[in-house]
Amino acid sequence: MQSEYQDGNTEAKPNVLAYNTYIKAWVNSRQQGNALQAEQILTDMIQQYQKDKNPNVKPNVISFSTVISGWAKSNQPGSEIRAAKVFDMMILLLLLGVIVIVTVAIE
Repeated sequence: MQSEYQDGNTEAKPNVLAYNTYIKAWVNSRQQGNALQAEQILTDMIQQYQKDKNPNVKPNVISFSTVISGWAKSNQPGSEIRAAKVFDMMILLLLLGVIVIVTVAIE
């Protein structure tokens, strides 16, 4: 997605919804290393946001919680530690104001 956009395909411009969908697809896959791949996508989002300050790729709480869920479902050794590290990173970025919690009022 990102590489296609960089190669000039303006219709492949990544955004947080596309990235979150991509993360969720990896979390739901049965492939070995799926949680690790989902975490790598989240890391790429963070790095891209820090580099370009592009709000369209700024990870949100859904990005983080989906990766945490992937680690929680994983049978890989140390998955609980990885989930905790992703959670800690989310809290840190929330405290620093890098990401925000978005609430939706339902009437």
